[in-house]
Amino acid sequence: MNIEVDVNPVGGGTIKLGEDFPCSYPEVFKVEFADSIMIEALAEEGFHFTHWSGEPMGEDNPVEIRAIRAMTITANFASDVVKSPASFTLDSLTVNPSEVNISETVLITALATNTGELEGSYTVTLKIDDVIEQVKETNLAGGASETVTFSVSEAEAGIHSIELDTLHGSFSVKEPPPSAISTEKNAPMIQPKWLTVIILAAVVLAIVIPLALRKLRHSRRNSS
Repeated sequence: MNIEVDVNPVGGGTIKLGEDFPCSYPEVFKVEFADSIMIEALAEEGFHFTHWSGEPMGEDNPVEIRAIRAMTITANFASDVVKSPASFTLDSLTVNPSEVNISETVLITALATNTGELEGSYTVTLKIDDVIEQVKETNLAGGASETVTFSVSEAEAGIHSIELDTLHGSFSVKEPPPSAISTEKNAPMIQPKWLTVIILAAVVLAIVIPLALRKLRHSRRNSS
């Protein structure tokens, strides 16, 4: 029958199984069915035993087990050094680009750092013009950093303020350029070439035809 033993964390201690010590972890020992075996967790310097998990469970140490089935036994240890809790800072605010047209995207980034030793989560709140725009949560191990990115756009022209927890910045949105329709309305009317030709022809005909008719009438009078 097999009994597998392990420690958590590795290096926190070792297990004495009867008179045997594992060479590495996890390690499997073969035992006889129904044997009673004494197991003991031995902590390394700077650690202390906390509890067993698997079989048996609990905090008794040493403890006697009876091998009536295959087992997995884990000795759990904890450091004697108390680690500092998670604590976060936010810096390196960037706004790119700092000037855009209406509805164009602005990327807002900052660097979140866990200055503590224990893992923890941090909520970053973005405000635009004092109104909450987006909220993001990041989970960081002790001493780790991560860039937090927000993507925003604005439909109103002007300078918009940014507040990212304790960080402050701004970006500007430009007025839209005049539309093509507005330009056409305001621009002076330009006649196409063909229309100019027609107008000139009409003017010429308006002059020539009356003269021709007058000349024709004059010729008829002289012939009569």
